[in-house]
Amino acid sequence: MAFPVGRTLFSAVCVGIVVYGVLDFMTNYEQNKCYMTYMFEMPEYLRIPVFQGKKNPYPKYGLYAYGEGKGNYQGIPVLFIPGNSGSHKQARSLGSVAMRRQMDKRTPFLFNYFTVDFHEELSGLYGGVLKQQTEFVHFCIKRILKLYTDFKPTSVILVGHSMGGMIARALFTLPNFDHSLVNTIITQATSHQEPVLALDHYLMEFYNDVNQYWRKYGSTKLSHVTVVSTGGGLRDLLIRNGLTSLRGTTAMPHAWVSTDHLCAVWCKQVVLATVRAMFDIVDRKTNQLSLDVNYRMSVFRHHFLSHTGTRKFVHKWQRKLTLDDSYHWVEQVDGVWEFAEARVMEPRYLVVPINENSVKDSFVAISNVMSDDWICVCKLNSGEKRCKTCENLSSKGNVIPPLDSGRKVLHIRLSDYKAMTHIVLIVPKSHDKVEVMGDLYTRSERHLSYRLPTFSDMLLTYPESVTKGTSVLTLYNDTLYYNLTLLGMDTVLKAFHIQLQPQKCSSKTDLHDGNMMSLHIPWSNEDVYSFNKLGEVGNLTVKLQNGISQEHKDDTIHMRVYIDPACTYLLRIMVSPLQILGQVS
Repeated sequence: MAFPVGRTLFSAVCVGIVVYGVLDFMTNYEQNKCYMTYMFEMPEYLRIPVFQGKKNPYPKYGLYAYGEGKGNYQGIPVLFIPGNSGSHKQARSLGSVAMRRQMDKRTPFLFNYFTVDFHEELSGLYGGVLKQQTEFVHFCIKRILKLYTDFKPTSVILVGHSMGGMIARALFTLPNFDHSLVNTIITQATSHQEPVLALDHYLMEFYNDVNQYWRKYGSTKLSHVTVVSTGGGLRDLLIRNGLTSLRGTTAMPHAWVSTDHLCAVWCKQVVLATVRAMFDIVDRKTNQLSLDVNYRMSVFRHHFLSHTGTRKFVHKWQRKLTLDDSYHWVEQVDGVWEFAEARVMEPRYLVVPINENSVKDSFVAISNVMSDDWICVCKLNSGEKRCKTCENLSSKGNVIPPLDSGRKVLHIRLSDYKAMTHIVLIVPKSHDKVEVMGDLYTRSERHLSYRLPTFSDMLLTYPESVTKGTSVLTLYNDTLYYNLTLLGMDTVLKAFHIQLQPQKCSSKTDLHDGNMMSLHIPWSNEDVYSFNKLGEVGNLTVKLQNGISQEHKDDTIHMRVYIDPACTYLLRIMVSPLQILGQVS
């Protein structure tokens, strides 16, 4: 009887491991950090007849105009397309935020939001409804454009959630669809590459037809269309980020949150970024969508991928800045320095001399100055005490957490500016707190590489690899920044946990926001952020949603760490066996 009992116990252990892995996959992710969007007035959905005086071939479907009060069809039309089992009422967050923004900014144009009701059909499970949904959206677009009398828009912005994003792309495959009616598509958590569950041949044929069409005509008949695809990250258990990829983005600056599949339509940080982008792609001369596809894409890159930290989108930056003689010229001779004031009454230039004979070859600057132009480089001519002009570098900066802190960072390789003698950080007058930090360092000392352990390494070093860490790195004080290249992270079956533990601090200021770790996965634009206040332990999960492809086999994962120069830290990299089970599941 011992053998059956042993086999039963072994089976029970295996089942337990699988169940625990599934539970880890379903529950072990960051808490929902999305803010809720609220309507300021009672939302209304006005039914719009699509087939006036004609027999309706789609009696289950409907078209609605969203509003908080009376409808006013004098704006730019936006059509929301719901996904699998989605509701037309999911458009209310985008519509309400856009309405408030127009009122606050008093723009000479507005957006009219329309939404489609598909009777909450399960289009992600049964592909037989996708063709008729696509055809109905086509009729809706033509009907929407007929609603306008005085103001005549020429195109409609499409926003598709989940399968709604595929419907938006499928429109162009219809033989009688006028391609000029749509030049901008925003998709939210849409599985573009393939269906999540291929349950019938209709679904597979639909995907094949759409993707083949876009591959064939993407650079010709469809070159005027801007498509932006966003994914939810680790919280989206239905759609992996790899499936949402259209060379779009899954890391949204000024959001820094992971969203579950439904949260994508109401998460305030995501909705704000989307609405801001929509306002910025409007041509202020015509008050209609810009016809410049490169301009539209640069706007979306700014809001969804590489935000420079400016209050509004800057299309053309000043290449040269004229420096003000009334500003104090303050040279920073230390390698690492910090300027922190509750308010700035006397404006100044914080100036870092560049010594061409020094071993220090890199510089990183962090600033929360709200001015668009905040950093530049200049050449001090012989006999002069200060530069009169400088080359503007502000467009190369990137905003970083925490939200609404205004912090932005810029990394400079001094070899790129051999003719320059000084780096200038601009600090104007301010009644708000200002924090500017700089670190002039030797690249080889801060840009480190670490090869993550293989599965055999993990077993040989267990349990120390889990409890104490596979690697412990000391981050000494008088340093602001480290870059760690993580080698060997090439499969979704690996998972690690990183802790940033503060040890001792030589001083403390309440003006310092805290520490930040960021993980950049280049082949999927998948960035993960962790921010912790001073004195708190920072935590960051390292795991992939998609393995590295052959096309990106030479790419590596980078982790950037921004710390308080007054403190010493321990950075621990630990194996996470429970999350590995979740990855396997």
